[in-house]
Amino acid sequence: MDDGEEIKLEPRHAFDKPNMRKSMKQLAKFLDGNESDTYWNNLLPFLRGLVSAQLKLPGIYASKLTRKACEVGKEQIIISAVAKPKEMGISLRQHDVARELMLGLHNHAVLAGFEGPELETISRRAEHVARMVEDQLHTGDKLRDGECDARKDPVVLAVLLELAAEKAIHKHEGTDKDGQVASYATRLLHLEGRTPKPDIESLSADEQNHALVQLIPIQNSIMWASKVDSIKNSQLGDQLDTELRGLTKTMDSLARKVRAAVGDKPRRGLKMYDQLSGQPTNAARSIPSASPADVGKEDEQP
Repeated sequence: MDDGEEIKLEPRHAFDKPNMRKSMKQLAKFLDGNESDTYWNNLLPFLRGLVSAQLKLPGIYASKLTRKACEVGKEQIIISAVAKPKEMGISLRQHDVARELMLGLHNHAVLAGFEGPELETISRRAEHVARMVEDQLHTGDKLRDGECDARKDPVVLAVLLELAAEKAIHKHEGTDKDGQVASYATRLLHLEGRTPKPDIESLSADEQNHALVQLIPIQNSIMWASKVDSIKNSQLGDQLDTELRGLTKTMDSLARKVRAAVGDKPRRGLKMYDQLSGQPTNAARSIPSASPADVGKEDEQP
C-alpha cells in the first residue's frame, strides 16, 4: 500500500493449505535417485520458502531428504542448508540429520576405496559437519522434541575416526601425528549405543537391518584405527582389537540373518555390508567430486 500499511494474505479456507506431509512424501519420492542438479538446486529456495511461510519441515523428512541427497552425491546441498538453520529450517540438532550425512560420507569413502582425491573432499566435508555439530550444540540449549545431540552419536564419531585413521596410514606413514585417531577411538569406546542390544539377533529383520547400518561404520573405523602403527602395540590397540573381534562377529551374523530373512529384496544394511566386503551389489552411489565452486567451502565456518 502507498501509506506503508502491510496486508497479510491468508488462505480463505483451511483446505487451501497444502498437506505438508503429503507434499514432503511426494518430494522425497521425486528426488529419490535423481542426480539432476537442476532439481536439487531448487531444494534450498524451497526450504527457505517454508521458513518464510512459517511452515515447519515435518517429522523425519529432514533426515530423509539428507539421506536422498547423500545417495546421489548431493550432500553439499544439505551441508549448505544446515549451516543456516534459522534461514533454512533444518539443522544438525534434528534427529538423524548429522548421522545421515556421516553415513553418506562413509558410503562415498567405501566406494572410493578410502583413497584418492575423492577422499580429500569427503574428509573435508566430514570435518566441516563435525565443526557445525559442535557450534550448534555447544550453546547448552535444551534439546527439543525431535532433536538429538549428534556429538554422542557413535556413527558420527565412527566416520570421523575411520577418515582420520585412513589419513594417518596413507599420509603420515602409520603415525597418529596429531593424536586425533587416539582421541576419536577412546571417545568411541566409551560411548553408549556403539554396540547392538544383546537381544538384537532375536528381533525382526528390519530392526536387525537398522542395527547393521549403524554397526558397519563403527566396525570399519575400529579396524582402520587398529592398523595405525602408533596405536597397534598400545593398551588402546589391545582394547580396539578386542572390540573389533566382537563387532565383526556380530556384524557378520546380522548380515547372514537379514539376508536369510529378506532373500533378494534390497536392504540398506546388506548393500553397505556388500560394498565394504567388495562383493557385487546394486548399491552403486555417486561419489562426490570437488567442483571449482566447492573447493574450500568445507573449510568455511557457517
